[in-house]
Amino acid sequence: MASHKNHHFVPKVHLKSFSTHADGNAINLFNIKSGRLIPDAPTKHQCAKNYFYGKDGALEKMFGEIEGRYAEAVRKASGHTFDESDLVWMRLFMVLQYGRTEVAAQQIKLFFEKSAALTFRGRSLSESERPPLDPHQIVLQALRSLKGLTPSLKDLHFCILENHTKIQFVTSDNPLINTNRFYCQKIGEDTWGAISAGALFILPLTPRLTACLFDPGVYAVKSHKGYADLKKETDVLALNEMQYLNAAENVYFSEVQDGERIAGEFGPISSRRVKELARLTEFLAVAMPDGRDRIVPLKPGMDEEKYDSKYIMYNVPRPIPARWPSILPFRMRLIAYSNGSAAGYVRHAEWLKKMPE
Repeated sequence: MASHKNHHFVPKVHLKSFSTHADGNAINLFNIKSGRLIPDAPTKHQCAKNYFYGKDGALEKMFGEIEGRYAEAVRKASGHTFDESDLVWMRLFMVLQYGRTEVAAQQIKLFFEKSAALTFRGRSLSESERPPLDPHQIVLQALRSLKGLTPSLKDLHFCILENHTKIQFVTSDNPLINTNRFYCQKIGEDTWGAISAGALFILPLTPRLTACLFDPGVYAVKSHKGYADLKKETDVLALNEMQYLNAAENVYFSEVQDGERIAGEFGPISSRRVKELARLTEFLAVAMPDGRDRIVPLKPGMDEEKYDSKYIMYNVPRPIPARWPSILPFRMRLIAYSNGSAAGYVRHAEWLKKMPE
């Protein structure tokens, strides 16, 4: 049995930086569904579920080591002593946080449900064909999906955005932001992948610091020794709005007097929050001499028997922010590659060689 049954999918070491007291036992929150501001809510009840990672305690123990390293990296970042060894753990924590939340589990569940409906067209499924919808298995599947994510992000540059304004950063119950200004503004799409050109992974660390992984082929971030100074309140507000858009149920903040302002900022952008957690698209494929597949979107009336195989593309629709921080401007010359396939625009041309056309 696990030593503790209350498992946090956003760890307490993250929430502590935004807590109202040094001991980290209480935090202010804005609840999205009710529109209520709740001061000094107990931290132990936030972003947690009983045995979310199972009852054997193995995952909880592994996460504990990563969280400890993350806490130390945040402490050093605050003291401007952050170094390369801390960056390794920060990257690992960011990847883990991307896939360990309740939202990530819900997306995987929807993928299983929708893909079964598309593939089998209502045919009764045998036990072996049915997707694993047990809550614990879904969480494990969400975590397994991270295996291929880490190498896909190694080329992204890292910097710490340091807030010098009067407005503090907020966090949420889904704090790791996966966004893409290039896709939103240049391509006009709301879905992208980890290998996409213009990738941005953003995580608030404290009310004064935010970690950012960015595509150096698309963004010209001005930083000094790994830090970029934010002196415009509009930049902080833009980053906070990303939390409002990404949060599942709660937005968390440190200073109770900021509550009314946060509630007021949430209202105008609430319509931009996505309602569709997973989107699936079907493709039919013909095998080509070089071993790759040529794929075409499946449309009503097409004879599936004439094709060699079928693909199901899984996408996660992302919210499109109303504004972007000026600290993340486009380069004069953007670097992105595409062969017209469903892979879209990626950061390296060689990645396209593995993709079906």
